[in-house]
Amino acid sequence: TGNKPIASIRINGVPVSYKPDFRFFDTSLTLSNGMNKVIIEAKDENGFSATKIFNLELKNNTVQAPCEGKNYFLGIGIDNYKTWHHLNNAKNDIRDFAALIENKFGYNRANITLLLDTAATRKNIINHIRNFLKLACRNDNLIVYLSGHGNEDQLADGGYYFIPQEAEADDVTTAVKSSDIIDNFIKIGAKKCLLIVDACYSGMIANSVQSSPKIITSAENKTLPEEEPFKWIITSGRATKVSDGEIGKNSPFATVLINYLKENNDETKLKLTKLIDFLAEKVPEIYKSQQPMGVLIDGKGDRIFKIPLQPKKQ
Repeated sequence: TGNKPIASIRINGVPVSYKPDFRFFDTSLTLSNGMNKVIIEAKDENGFSATKIFNLELKNNTVQAPCEGKNYFLGIGIDNYKTWHHLNNAKNDIRDFAALIENKFGYNRANITLLLDTAATRKNIINHIRNFLKLACRNDNLIVYLSGHGNEDQLADGGYYFIPQEAEADDVTTAVKSSDIIDNFIKIGAKKCLLIVDACYSGMIANSVQSSPKIITSAENKTLPEEEPFKWIITSGRATKVSDGEIGKNSPFATVLINYLKENNDETKLKLTKLIDFLAEKVPEIYKSQQPMGVLIDGKGDRIFKIPLQPKKQ
């Protein structure tokens, strides 16, 4: 017979009183520190009911709103530079990785952002990373993948730059300082954050971490809790040049990274320390002077790649 006015409401099984003078239901709810499940049941005059369940967290006398938990990906790939020499496969690497996490790991296309070639300006790169400061919440996962040119600062020991598309050669003021990336990345409020950098001298980006970064492998630490929050960096090399690969394919680093994630469905092998060990072993077989590494810069967790219980429909 159509929708009818609400006749009664119960919260966690307790009836809520109706204020006829004000025409609304009114009650108070006592929350405990930590996570609280709140079940709201409403019935209309015909007896039809609806139920909503919320998880509210009380922390430091403040109630945190529910956070759905989303997967975000920001991919930055540059082949065609304004003044730097062109690369072969940076865009391929980003596109192929984006397709992988969408098709296998269930990332929603609406939450996948690609900045390719002319879109990958210094301003856009920094602004898109900073956007996650307001967008990401505490149950989210975030992967940021940079593929392009990188360079050490010849005048500042340990300084590192990622090169945006429009950067002028030998002018560091037009590049993206590693601190521009790391200082923002470390403050992002998502539960799990992974930064991947495939560029020359990429290992030097960890020099901008204020605390002492930890280079960890699965052999050195087998007890990292998978579901704890974290911020990891994986780089295609250390303080050396890296290979871009054959034209029309993927870089050696991206080849090993993408194939490993494609081929492994065992949850234990999707842990980041296992992935990093494999990269460190296999990438030098393709390009000898290149040594990928993984750096844990915050938290304790070890896994961001998860196969959905129900595979995404194509």
